[in-house]
Amino acid sequence: MVLLRRLMVVLLALSCAPAFAQATAPVSVEFSLHAPGLSQEEVVYLSGGTPSLGNWDPRAVRMEYHGNDTWRAIVVFRRAMSVEYRYTLGSNDRVGADYRGQPMQNLRVIAQRNLDVTDEILSWTDAETVVEPRGQLSGDIRYHRHVRGDALPARDIVVWLPRFYALNTGDAYPVLYLNDGENIFDPATAKGGRDWGVDEAMQQLIDDDLLEPMIVVGIYSTADRLNEYTPGVDGEDYMRFVVETVKPLIDRRYRTREGRHHTFVGGAAMGGLIAFATAWTYPEVFGGALSFSPAFQLEGRIDALPWFAERAGEQRPVFFYLDVGGEGGDALLQPGVEAMVDLLRSWGYRPERNYVFIRDMDADHGIPAWSERFPEALARSVRGARRLEALAQRNEAGEGSSAFNSGFPVTVPNVAPASSVR
Repeated sequence: MVLLRRLMVVLLALSCAPAFAQATAPVSVEFSLHAPGLSQEEVVYLSGGTPSLGNWDPRAVRMEYHGNDTWRAIVVFRRAMSVEYRYTLGSNDRVGADYRGQPMQNLRVIAQRNLDVTDEILSWTDAETVVEPRGQLSGDIRYHRHVRGDALPARDIVVWLPRFYALNTGDAYPVLYLNDGENIFDPATAKGGRDWGVDEAMQQLIDDDLLEPMIVVGIYSTADRLNEYTPGVDGEDYMRFVVETVKPLIDRRYRTREGRHHTFVGGAAMGGLIAFATAWTYPEVFGGALSFSPAFQLEGRIDALPWFAERAGEQRPVFFYLDVGGEGGDALLQPGVEAMVDLLRSWGYRPERNYVFIRDMDADHGIPAWSERFPEALARSVRGARRLEALAQRNEAGEGSSAFNSGFPVTVPNVAPASSVR
């Protein structure tokens, strides 16, 4: 009986030997990653929960670039197993991201035999970008925390992306930069608990075919807001921060269109003043400026008009939108805005051609009025900037004596026309 038992054990072992050998044999897996939009200079790594993948070391297995946006690596596992893994750009802050910019869930493969695995990643996380929807936000919102420029305190940057941005990977977008970025999207961060509703307004304009999809960038203010938003030494530092730090960050992280006629800057009150000054100083960067209730003058406190007069120079190829109300704080600002409009006229700027000025005599100074005027203001600014760009191109081609004062008709995209200091 004992002998019979031993014989059965031997026979069972022999019958299982091929499967056992297969289960314990090394398994080779070739991983291929398709990452369109990622520079071929980037170094891509595989990381995972096995010794062969470094036990989640973000630099465990370096992949090789094979052209056509594809990186490859072959990994040998000591036996058949289930493997969790992910792709990184060298750190746990730079991993594959989903369409909202959040880290993707770990990928999984059953490595029972030699095989090829192909994955695709369209975007990557980074240490500076946080996806943090909250309050009454609408759409795809990204945050860049503690962005610092020379001689200025750090501040947050908030970015609104148009619908389907993550899916339409071949599209690039115009960009609108807005000052006082804490006020434009989220009531949880807006002063007084009411935001501009720019996220909802943008989506409505796009849905109604009154505006093509755009990216909106909100630049938070700081405790030094008054100085930063006043033309002068601090104001010039702030404008340089927008142009040399914020804009390159956005161009690097997102698919933006080149050209001043695709780039706009705006703000309200002091933020409207510095928006106007930013486009005035950098007309090669911005094709349009939206200035809501700009604080050009306030008796005893502010007089920015001499700053502009000293820098009048040649006519800027920028379309300026200006507005002001007639009640409350706007009544105090109205003389200064009208004085700026008079200066523009004296320098040869023409209404509807180079600028538009709106008086809303029933409007007070504040977010409710600005948010109501915002959709029309943006539509008119986009149309005006592109008209000026078309005129400039005609002038460069030698078809007119003046880029901005010629009477040549131009074809403009179908955008609807319009009608106390914080």
